[in-house]
Amino acid sequence: MPEFWINMGPQHPMTHGLWNMKVKVDGETITDAKPEIGYLHRGYEKIMEVREFQKNVVLTDRLCYVSSITWSHAYCLAVEKMMGIETPERGQWIRVIALELQRVASHLMWLASYGPDLGLLTGLLWCLRERELFLDLIQLMSGARMNQNYPRVGGVRNDLPENFEAMCKRSIEHFLEKVKNEYPQIFQESKVFR
Repeated sequence: MPEFWINMGPQHPMTHGLWNMKVKVDGETITDAKPEIGYLHRGYEKIMEVREFQKNVVLTDRLCYVSSITWSHAYCLAVEKMMGIETPERGQWIRVIALELQRVASHLMWLASYGPDLGLLTGLLWCLRERELFLDLIQLMSGARMNQNYPRVGGVRNDLPENFEAMCKRSIEHFLEKVKNEYPQIFQESKVFR
């Protein structure tokens, strides 16, 4: 039987990475393999070349819906450094709050997707339940749950809402209680790790 190439993919975006593998086989023996990456490339760089700097923030939000504030913040920092813009201290602190809330929500999404890999559907549901607390806070800050478009060159889109500190404390206390008392039961005591 002659050698021939088989496409193994492209893999679906809901898996842990999007790529294609071209595999050359001789019978049942793999003789060559060529990975093809870049399926998520959308041409943002080229689009951004012809737009005003501040109008590109909305594009950076779309790079990753799970941590969009992180991407837009990095872009804003780059533009600020390039243009010599200094963000007011309050704006810097509000950015840090938004980034930390987004980081916890992002990590909960990771842990949620890890649950089914371990055969723990409950782990998925619990993590998504707690993630909602942080998405609610982010929505109060920015007006959106996903693709917030919150950081701006020179600061943030709007100030924190009234009573935000108290709402944050309540959500964090609830989250810490769950992490301390529920999460170890299902993740650390999983049969997978015994």
